[in-house]
Amino acid sequence: MNLNIPFTKEIIFKSKIAEIVSISLEEDVSINDNELLGDFIISGEYKNLDVNVDAMPFNHVVPFKVELDKDVDINTLKYKIDDFDYEVIDEDILKVDITLHVDADIIPKVREDIFVKPDIEDEVIDQNKNKEQVIDVNLENQDSSDNVKREFIINNNLENDYITYHVHTVKMSETLDSIASIYNMSKEDILKLNDINEIVQGDKILIPLNDAK
Repeated sequence: MNLNIPFTKEIIFKSKIAEIVSISLEEDVSINDNELLGDFIISGEYKNLDVNVDAMPFNHVVPFKVELDKDVDINTLKYKIDDFDYEVIDEDILKVDITLHVDADIIPKVREDIFVKPDIEDEVIDQNKNKEQVIDVNLENQDSSDNVKREFIINNNLENDYITYHVHTVKMSETLDSIASIYNMSKEDILKLNDINEIVQGDKILIPLNDAK
């Protein structure tokens, strides 16, 4: 993420402005969850149009908030004032334009290869040589209409270094022939891959992702 965020604020003075003698801008920033919160502190001196006196001080605090995406890595967040400009309007209004530069890394999204068929409960299996591990994935943000369950299993039984599979859960009245038809593959391939002779409801069958259509 690399953004320039503009802020514009009109500050009303109690007296008319003849001249801005000096002006400075500082920022006080904190990070709260996925929000960048802070204040722009604008201070300086100005001359009053109505009174012939020395320059008078002024100090104004302008709060701001920047909402960050959830995939922003907060630990890499950097920010700075990139630009600052001002002008006097109607003799008693100081308009300030501030550009805040925000830079941060984006957390990479985990690739999830899932093949979904209507009324089919799927699980995804990743197979990697010389490893065996089971990981359950939390689907807290999964849409309620999505009945997909995901499980990652790493095994060392297949020849390929990295292959993605479906796990098909056998439902009532399903046969090897009907399952093979769903995934456009042969019954023999299913038998060979799963090393089974028959199936019953609740069995889990491996289906190669790259062969499913």
